[in-house]
Amino acid sequence: MKLRYADAVDYGEHEPKIKKLLDTQIQADKVTQINKPENIFDALPTGESGAEVEYGSKTEASRADEIAHRMKRTISEKIEEDPAFYQKFSNLIQRVIDEFRAERLSGLEYLNRVFEIQRDFDSHGNKGRPEKLRLKRDAAAFFSVIKPVFETSGCGADTCDDRSADTALAIHEILQRHGKVHFCDDPDTRNSAINDIEAHLYDEVKTKEGVELKNEQPDEIIERTMRMARNRRHG
Repeated sequence: MKLRYADAVDYGEHEPKIKKLLDTQIQADKVTQINKPENIFDALPTGESGAEVEYGSKTEASRADEIAHRMKRTISEKIEEDPAFYQKFSNLIQRVIDEFRAERLSGLEYLNRVFEIQRDFDSHGNKGRPEKLRLKRDAAAFFSVIKPVFETSGCGADTCDDRSADTALAIHEILQRHGKVHFCDDPDTRNSAINDIEAHLYDEVKTKEGVELKNEQPDEIIERTMRMARNRRHG
């Protein structure tokens, strides 16, 4: 159950009391074998059509639960590093869990859907992102914040991805340029980086590229990217 639902509760504080209880209250005179030994090298059962296959002692459904809840735990720990990305996968996972609980999916279908989500999750959601961001995880996180803003600001559908990606890379480069130990805790360095990002958004994005950013939108982009940068650095 701990594996299946990614339970992270620490029971360490109870161990001394449990050990004392067992040592004083439980006695064992002999060992009785209840289950016959299993050969771990035996082939896993394939199961019949429509039936749950067992992975060792795990059914398809329990295996799917284990993967899904492990992803949900990771998401809860990292969501501030890239809210749009992690919230998307949180919704996808919860939807497939709910469909299985409502008996709209078999154990096998549940497992296959979870595997599909996991593959995209492990690739950090590169599907649908411009190729230039594939190896730039911080910039890719900024892209997920910038693109929705640009889509409401006169950025053409044919160029929105490219402009959003270029802006994300530019912000990433600015933060790299100002990078230093304890960057997020140095007000002067942080403000200098913010000023450079603001200048890029107004001079390059708004003036030269014609993206019609509304008054509050540059501040929204700056605030969210700086918060993400802080969380990713601390992470």
